[in-house]
Amino acid sequence: MKHLLTLCLALLSLNCSPAPTDSSKKLNVVLISLDSIRRDHIGAYGHSPQYTKKIPVSPNIDALALEGFVFDNAFTTTSWTLPSHMSLMTGLSDSGHGVHTDRFKKDPLHKTLASEFSSMGYKTAGFYSGPYLDPKYGFGFGFEQYSSAMLTQEQFQKYIEDENSRLKAAGRNSMTVQMVKQLRDRISHWDITSPKVNKLAKNFLSQTKKEPFFLFLHYFDAHYDHIPHSVSPQLAYDFDPEYSGDFDGTNWYFDSRVMETSPPFKRKITERDLNHVMAFYDAEIHWVDQHVGEIIQLLKNKGIWEDTIIMIVSDHGDEFFDHNSIGHRSTLFSEQVHIPMILRTPNRSGNGKRISNISRIYDVAPTLIDLATHGDQEMSQVE
Repeated sequence: MKHLLTLCLALLSLNCSPAPTDSSKKLNVVLISLDSIRRDHIGAYGHSPQYTKKIPVSPNIDALALEGFVFDNAFTTTSWTLPSHMSLMTGLSDSGHGVHTDRFKKDPLHKTLASEFSSMGYKTAGFYSGPYLDPKYGFGFGFEQYSSAMLTQEQFQKYIEDENSRLKAAGRNSMTVQMVKQLRDRISHWDITSPKVNKLAKNFLSQTKKEPFFLFLHYFDAHYDHIPHSVSPQLAYDFDPEYSGDFDGTNWYFDSRVMETSPPFKRKITERDLNHVMAFYDAEIHWVDQHVGEIIQLLKNKGIWEDTIIMIVSDHGDEFFDHNSIGHRSTLFSEQVHIPMILRTPNRSGNGKRISNISRIYDVAPTLIDLATHGDQEMSQVE
């Protein structure tokens, strides 16, 4: 079996100039990053929710998979957002781009997917919703528009003022500088950003005319904390309607009832409570999937769906005591690095075809450039 990504890599490297093509034949490209979403919690990979059979977790992503190619053995480079996204956007391994911690940023000499598309005459836009996608790390390079869907500084300041007013009314001291800094780091875990990502995307697409575009969308709402009730109490209820415990997913990573806070960090949460939190995780994936579906429908409504390549990929997964811990950025076990990867091309040549060969997150960039410049004729050759 030919491996699709290997085939495309053989045709074009990210650091080589693409073959010239007629601009009228260039395909649009949409790259969607699903932050913290495990492969085995997507319906296309066999998942169904534990406590409800009426609501699929990821119906829009699953429908896309039926038209495209599903990569069964896709892997990210690591188990946290910054380096994995740097690999996604540069086509380089972690050792190649060197952004191993948040003390580093992209080398200015390294090209990105956005800069390559820009040099090819594409309009480029990226909308992100997590702190590690900040332009200070170099992610804005090559984008004409690169905007955050998180709370603005003004909104955050208003939040602090309201919180200090609440503390004063309770006879307590205002927040310290350190408390404000910690809150700034944590608030992205509570923020609801998918609707804002889609609003930014809609505005961008309304401005596009006949020129091809590259659009990058990053959805963060499935990242912990797992609090779907902050979006909709009904959404939370639907995925675990009979739960009677007191876990609500808030402060998930730091809740002392979940695991011991000092070595050996033994698990404390019961199986039923853990399954409840995982049901909330499914609910959040469902919420993100709704917004992916909105983008797909928007492309169809604009009459450009058949001129658009769409790739969906996760940067890493999350652990729920699979290996005695929770969250991510802790291990390189399968639940954290074995990711969903789905590609749909205009000629629908995939038809749900499963690709079993190894695929890497840094294969995505050169593959998308190749497909956009050469068309998707090669896709029909993948067997």
